[in-house]
Amino acid sequence: MFGIGLDNAFIIYGAYERTNASKSSSERIEETMEEAGVSIFVTTLTSVVAFSLGCSSSIPGVYWLCMYAFPTLFVNFLYQITFFIAIIVIDERRIDDRRRDCIVCCTVKNHEDLDNNQDEENQGSNSLDR
Repeated sequence: MFGIGLDNAFIIYGAYERTNASKSSSERIEETMEEAGVSIFVTTLTSVVAFSLGCSSSIPGVYWLCMYAFPTLFVNFLYQITFFIAIIVIDERRIDDRRRDCIVCCTVKNHEDLDNNQDEENQGSNSLDR
């Protein structure tokens, strides 16, 4: 079950990365789901149908595996198209705000900011020398 969900996540995120980064997050998500949504829906649907048919087995191990698997795959699909998509948008906003991965309260300074700070420090030390 984890492998199927992880495969869907890679498909969705790969499609998201292939979209135009200059567009807004909502436009990129729309394009992503247009590209990847059908494929993950079809693969999930075929897996759910296969496991639901396996519930008719007379072998107890197969029966219980399929009873566990088919609703789990359905919930996993719902998770992918709701929660995972939302997490991608939140992460994109974090990147746009130049925030770090783990410590989101800290921002990342670019080279221009560092150069400006060094210039200001150099000017301040020169004025102290006079």
